[in-house]
Amino acid sequence: MSDKKIQNSIKTIKEIDHLIKPFFIDEKITENFNKEENSSIKSQLIILIQKVTQSEKTLSRKNSKIIESIIEDHNVNTEALSNIILIDFNSKVKNFYKEKKQNDFELLNLFNDKKIIFFLHKGIVTNIYTELFLIQIRRELLKKYSSNLVIDPKFNKTALPIIMALANQCFNNEYIWHITNEERQNIEKILARVNYLIKNDNKIPNSFIGLLCCYQNFSSHQILLNYFKEEKYDDILKELIQKQFIDINNEKEIVGKIESLTQIDNEVSLKVMDQYESNPYPRWLNLNKGPSYLNYIEYIKTILPRQNTFSDKIDAKNVLIAGCGTGKHPLEVSKIDPSLKITAIDISKPSIAYGIRKSKELGIKNIKWAHADILKLDSLNKEFDIIESSGVIHHLEKPIQGFNMLDKKLKKGGLLKLGLYARRFRSIYLDDIRKHKNQNKFTNDIESIRKLRLFLINNIQNSKYQKIFKIPDIYNASGFRDLIMHVQEHDFSIPDINKMISDKYKFLGFFWNSNNAIIAYKTFERIFPNKNKLNILDWDVVEEEVPEIFSGMYQFWLQKKL
Repeated sequence: MSDKKIQNSIKTIKEIDHLIKPFFIDEKITENFNKEENSSIKSQLIILIQKVTQSEKTLSRKNSKIIESIIEDHNVNTEALSNIILIDFNSKVKNFYKEKKQNDFELLNLFNDKKIIFFLHKGIVTNIYTELFLIQIRRELLKKYSSNLVIDPKFNKTALPIIMALANQCFNNEYIWHITNEERQNIEKILARVNYLIKNDNKIPNSFIGLLCCYQNFSSHQILLNYFKEEKYDDILKELIQKQFIDINNEKEIVGKIESLTQIDNEVSLKVMDQYESNPYPRWLNLNKGPSYLNYIEYIKTILPRQNTFSDKIDAKNVLIAGCGTGKHPLEVSKIDPSLKITAIDISKPSIAYGIRKSKELGIKNIKWAHADILKLDSLNKEFDIIESSGVIHHLEKPIQGFNMLDKKLKKGGLLKLGLYARRFRSIYLDDIRKHKNQNKFTNDIESIRKLRLFLINNIQNSKYQKIFKIPDIYNASGFRDLIMHVQEHDFSIPDINKMISDKYKFLGFFWNSNNAIIAYKTFERIFPNKNKLNILDWDVVEEEVPEIFSGMYQFWLQKKL
């Protein structure tokens, strides 16, 4: 079955069986399914299963078997895979509460599912009730191990993989979960026990190491660093130490080698730089791996309204990602079209270092990474065919200055992608939270983030705060800081955008994730039947009715007029 045939056959969710059947014999998945050459088919299946699972809020037995067979394949869409598993996990947690199971083994047996363990290692929980469930698990495990010098071996065998999964999950969410005073006391008990064992030349139990790393990353525990200078670690600690120590040290080494293209001396730019250097954003885990395209222009056309008529005679070879953050987007662009020459710049060297490390892991070599301030790009003696700057210029002191600089660096006829905060959405979702934050003088450190999140959780039934838990950024520290506690930001309306682009640019259309796209286009067609979707001000009317369609940002493409 060819990739082209697969793509052509996927018209509706109902056709999923058409894809599944070739890989099942007597309800068993064939060996061929796990071959490298079938990764693209697997990715198609994952996307389709994700749609079914989102629609039905549960994972069917057959689809669960497929997911179990796929999770070890590093060439598939891990992000979509994680989304599927999380939906299933949320459902299981919900059922657990309904059944009111309290026994330790019953509780831990919920994790007797390699999909859930995989997810906790690789993803981030973005459901508040599942988060609270895991916080309770973490708390109870810490209590049990800190109060018992001898743990039942049977219990320890069951608990240890869960402890390690939780340690990696907490690292993934950057230790955003609330910590009680009792937990802090129990951590001290574990640390005291660890000190005792080291002084008496005894081995530190893996469970103790895992529990400590559930509350603070490995690199922050000097006692563990000193211990592992001389001691070899077991395989069960391999991933934890790789992510929480080796990778972090590699990034620190990379920082010193990053080229600086410009000075950074603007007062606001320095504040923003400080935020992203202390907390690189986003600390992403999985790279989107979608279908292959002939070139990047072909891909851009697929995400824009069908009515767009921009010239496809663009020599799209030189691309600037202005504000690349931790590198996820330039790497995804490179995957789409490896022939591109990509320049990725950011104001934060630690963020760039994360992207460079990931690019080395993925074997991507067509990206030039550099440290720079968008406001100083005059020093870059080069123009680009395509410039992308998403979630960046709204953090400048004067966004229009950033826009004008990008304009200077874009060739005539070139394409510009921007992402800007939407005023309507942010006022609905964030105004009350920000008011509370300012009244209580919360700063943007991790303890303040935990306290503000705890307030929101305790008031989750209040309609003013409920909506915030639908936003994924609320579930990790750098995302929360970026969303609610940023040192500098502006928001925009669609008329603002229209004024900014003026007559120099042609509006090519907004784009969204699949769910918001469906809502957006259906609403537009109801309000403006049979009308072209490329009049930007029409979308102001649509947004007024459904502001949630711009829940992330206004994401849109422009073409610079000749």
